[in-house]
Amino acid sequence: MPIPIKNEINIVFSTLPDLITAWNTAMQKAFAEEQEGQKVEVLEAILNSLPDMQEKFDSEIDKLSKKIKKEIAKEKKKRSSV
Repeated sequence: MPIPIKNEINIVFSTLPDLITAWNTAMQKAFAEEQEGQKVEVLEAILNSLPDMQEKFDSEIDKLSKKIKKEIAKEKKKRSSV
């Protein structure tokens, strides 16, 4: 029997690489535009963007965790009623 939320799990895990790609692209652009003597500013900008990136990852993982927990509860309820 297939896992009912399999597609949702796949969607979440397929969006995470998109977040990483977008972040990497922004970082590469920052490095490419870096002027001599701006290394500290570029690194600070990267450091400041990390919490936002972490928040996005955490949000996606939290959503997925909640869906999986709901599915587990639903399946346990089905099992106990059989």
